Amino acid sequence: MKNRNHDRRGITLRRKTGAVRGRAAALPAALFFALVLLLLPASAAAPSLDKLPLSKAEAVYIYNTDNDRVLTQKNAEKRIHPASTVKIMSGLICCEFFSGRLDERITVTDKMLSAVDGRHMGLKAGDRPTVRDLLYLGFCGCFNDAIAVMEYTLSGSDASFVALMNTRAAEIGMTDTFYTNATGVHNDNMYTTARDTALLAVEAMKSGLYMTVTSAVSYTTEGIAKPFSFDNYNRLIASGGYRNSLCRGMNAGNTPNAGYAAVTAAEKNGLTVVSVVMGAQTDDYNNIYSYILTTGLLDWAFASFGNVDVFGTSSVICEVPVDLALDTKTVIAVPERSVSYFLPLSVKISPRAENDADQVGSRGEKENADTEGYDITYRYRLTCDRLDAPVPAGTRVGFLTVYYLGAQIDSVPLVTKSPVSKSELLYVFDRVREFTRSDFFIGMLITAAAATVIYIVVSAVIRGSRPGNGKKRPRRNTSRKNGSDRLGGGTPGRR
Repeated sequence: MKNRNHDRRGITLRRKTGAVRGRAAALPAALFFALVLLLLPASAAAPSLDKLPLSKAEAVYIYNTDNDRVLTQKNAEKRIHPASTVKIMSGLICCEFFSGRLDERITVTDKMLSAVDGRHMGLKAGDRPTVRDLLYLGFCGCFNDAIAVMEYTLSGSDASFVALMNTRAAEIGMTDTFYTNATGVHNDNMYTTARDTALLAVEAMKSGLYMTVTSAVSYTTEGIAKPFSFDNYNRLIASGGYRNSLCRGMNAGNTPNAGYAAVTAAEKNGLTVVSVVMGAQTDDYNNIYSYILTTGLLDWAFASFGNVDVFGTSSVICEVPVDLALDTKTVIAVPERSVSYFLPLSVKISPRAENDADQVGSRGEKENADTEGYDITYRYRLTCDRLDAPVPAGTRVGFLTVYYLGAQIDSVPLVTKSPVSKSELLYVFDRVREFTRSDFFIGMLITAAAATVIYIVVSAVIRGSRPGNGKKRPRRNTSRKNGSDRLGGGTPGRR
């Protein structure tokens, strides 16, 4: 099964008892599995998913609650007999109903015990256990007679209580589940799926009382005449060979028809994982694979997934040109916030962001030649070609889009990393340049040119319109005919 079997809808989440043959030379599977983990280096201690004995279970569902992420699954939608995982639903309803009434005593009657089947601790009519005792007996010790007392007290009959269970299942979104009793005793008509069971487990985690009860390693009754001590029936919680210190609460059990089931929540490194293993088998050495698989799957999940830092607020994405700056021509653009995601720890992150403007091919499609082979890629888009100083730090200049396996998972604003001061001299030159390019200045030049042209034209017109314009005036001859204007001359006398 591939470990990238992702469910993008979120939680949308036989018994073969072999005869013990007593082969002294062979190690039980559980012990062998534990020894292998201890001998491996710390970095390789987590088992490979492909090497886990998943064939030993009919259905598996591993879900990270913090990030709504299915880590792996097997037959998650297949209908399966629920066995004692039914007690998660009955436990949730009882804890919600009896919360705040833990010291209240309930008198046991024969009617309450009339239909009890399966595992029971021996309550008798007339016993007056506290609600607290009954909750721990029913959902920590998995004793069916304690559950019967609570369901009759809560609803008056087994049938009405089961109706409440099915109504609640529908409210949670368990679309492929049908209950016929409150304890998980086999019934051919009762079914659920690993996905529905995970949904139920997540809902049960919201009840602090339920998680406290089902996380107890052991308990001793207080309200019954003779104190009764018992261990948690879930061997992932109780002391013993299958105990897993990471596990919190839920339920485990089996029936001959349904096989072994184990449901639990585990926490590590600030992450919470819900594990559902159903229809598991045993082997010739009585190793119970519902427990073995749960521990193996949890180890794999915590070693294989985590919050991966993709980039921080100091990650240089690109540079933006800056005009009028005092001592620089560009400013660095960085993400406005740090970005981390819950991902496989082996994820490959592209070392550079691509500019959207540079990634358009001949067909107008985005090209990713430089990011092939990477799981996390990202592109940036600037909202301005350049900036004018002064530029304050934190000025938004674009957006960074993040992709995982080709699907967009986030978009983060890009901002300037540091402030850029203005050069006053460059500013003055720029103002002058801008003024000379302004419409006003160009209009002034046009107006002046037009005025000059008009002046020249008008002047020419005026000169051309004066009297005698174009006629040559005769030159005045100051000498008199016959030389009468000569000195000493006069009118000549006749001779």
